[in-house]
Amino acid sequence: REWSIAPKAIIESAIERNAKSIIFVRTLSPNAKVPKRVEQGELAAVKAVATAANTLDIVVHDYIISSDEEHLSAREKGFL
Repeated sequence: REWSIAPKAIIESAIERNAKSIIFVRTLSPNAKVPKRVEQGELAAVKAVATAANTLDIVVHDYIISSDEEHLSAREKGFL
């Protein structure tokens, strides 16, 4: 699975809002199970944004995958 996010658009949006930090959240469909791990491509995309954001003193705090009943925090699991 390929993860497509637009780092430039995300960074521009953060700058427009004078953001100092970003938390990514992916919401799963109802009854979907939260994975035990973040997929490599997905994590690489988030890390690419984090690297770009860091050059502008914007911190990416976490990447959270959430369902109705549970969540996975990439930061808590040590993936980020």
